[in-house]
Amino acid sequence: MTGTAGSSRIPRIVLIAYSLHVLPIVIFAGCRRPLPVPERVELTSPSDGAVLRHPEVTLTWVDAGFCSCYLLEVSQNDRFTNLVYNDTVQGCQIVICLGCDGSYFWRVKAISADGVTGAWSVTRRFRLERFGIVAELPLPGYSHRVAVRGNTACVACGQAGLILVDVSDPLAPTIRAAIMDSLNEAWGVATNDSLAFVAYGNKELMVVDIRHPDSLVVKGILEYPQPAYGFGVALMDTFACVAADAQFILADVSDARHPALVFQYYYPRSCRDIAVSGGFGYVAIEQLGIATWRLDTFPPRQLASLDTPGNARGIAVTDGYAYVADGRAGFLVANVSHPAQPVHVASIPLSGYANAVAIADSFAY
Repeated sequence: MTGTAGSSRIPRIVLIAYSLHVLPIVIFAGCRRPLPVPERVELTSPSDGAVLRHPEVTLTWVDAGFCSCYLLEVSQNDRFTNLVYNDTVQGCQIVICLGCDGSYFWRVKAISADGVTGAWSVTRRFRLERFGIVAELPLPGYSHRVAVRGNTACVACGQAGLILVDVSDPLAPTIRAAIMDSLNEAWGVATNDSLAFVAYGNKELMVVDIRHPDSLVVKGILEYPQPAYGFGVALMDTFACVAADAQFILADVSDARHPALVFQYYYPRSCRDIAVSGGFGYVAIEQLGIATWRLDTFPPRQLASLDTPGNARGIAVTDGYAYVADGRAGFLVANVSHPAQPVHVASIPLSGYANAVAIADSFAY
């Protein structure tokens, strides 16, 4: 059959005679075969609703066949508008590290070698819970600081004084002993093997023998006429360093029965906490920020200061970094590897008012 003039775009059937057989060939002009669409991915692990304890999470799914890669999304909400991971993945498994505890949602879709994407998988949810409250113990005062030594937690418990808590069974902590002065308030505490050193308000420093918790004994008190108020305390060899309101105090406690004032420095603002590391002292001074001191000389010498954006209320120092509870400005990190030149390196806003900080392993609390 032959087409008429102007019919070249109409499909034609051509008959070809060959060896007494007629072979029909059909030619379709202007048509393309559609590209295949990858199958919907089936997620395998973790299971929906799983509770995980480690920040490194392994996500796996079933191979969708002829696809070249997969698109993975992990979000902190089920609308996938708060993504923490959004990238292509080769293979059917990936390990991601999550920054904070909470609920996460994830989904995957396949992408073929031709760039055709399949449908999203069913969304799954898991929860990261590295930390959780295992027990609570009501205390009679307002807890300001805690120092743990072995199976005993020493708590500076405000007007209730110093309270010793038995934490040998973390699931069932119990009050072991207490000692108090109704006219003062316990704010800070530091311990060694046998003694607790308490920053105790108008008693700038109170030393308590804690070797026998059933019978606590006050060994010595540092108290003098100049106005001061103990907020924070840290130990260095045979000395106790006290952040005492408008004063930074150094006391010789080699004889616990007679703490002796050996140095004091006046600030116009409130000294709230102190940390000691490698012969240097680091004082948190609310609106003035932090100050670094050299303590291995006499008299001690202030080296530098760093104004923080908030009110420096608590401080901890390790491995050349100072970690600051900076009031409404949240959590601050400063490089103090050169104590004479502290440098602000990072800040993290917090929802409340940061008052205290402690460091353990690679975590700040």
